[in-house]
Amino acid sequence: KIMKIMSSADVHIFPSDRIRSYMLNYLNVPEERTLVLPHVVLDVKDEEITNKVTSKKLHVLHSGNLTYPRSPKNLLKALKKISEEYSEINMDITILGAYDDAVRRDIYEMGLSEYVKTLSPVSYSQSLKFLKDYQIALIVEADCHEGIFLPTKVSDFMQYKMRIFAASPSVGVLNDLYQSRYVQYFAPINNTEQIYIELKKIYEDFQSGAFDHPATNNIPTDYKADHIIEVYFNL
Repeated sequence: KIMKIMSSADVHIFPSDRIRSYMLNYLNVPEERTLVLPHVVLDVKDEEITNKVTSKKLHVLHSGNLTYPRSPKNLLKALKKISEEYSEINMDITILGAYDDAVRRDIYEMGLSEYVKTLSPVSYSQSLKFLKDYQIALIVEADCHEGIFLPTKVSDFMQYKMRIFAASPSVGVLNDLYQSRYVQYFAPINNTEQIYIELKKIYEDFQSGAFDHPATNNIPTDYKADHIIEVYFNL
């Protein structure tokens, strides 16, 4: 019944081309009746963007759902390797939002309590306020054959000129954004060694002073408010 209702719509709007292609395997509609409109990136005043380095410690934020099938285990293994490699590591990762009990157990068993903090979920507007205290935003996606989703927080992070580290499927939307240089750091979620290499690169970039200013994100044209408004007006 739901598919019948969906098939009768005049237009279907998807946040990414990959999820559109996936859904057209099920929807009985021609591609001409579909549009791809990513989550909007709004203009934010410079004074609202205060995520500048104020200490010698790198603060990483994962904001959002981190429950199954998403798992940070390979990320934690990579962090553990870095913590053993450096005599002193000035970095921490904050998990803001829901997560599985296994995450807390892994943090404890790997001896990472000093480097990984967990915070309870907050409202969407409150989560945006957290960004000013962090130099880079982390996205952990599920280990899928293809990453078809465009998380809303990608646009949020771009909006607030946050550097982005995506640990996600090697074939997917976030890797597409990385290849186009809209996402600064990327590693396959199923490859601990690659996550370690990228996380170490982030840490060394931070130590070298590369994070001494907000990221100069190039915003894709189709993410901008003017473009999205124009498309809606022309429907």
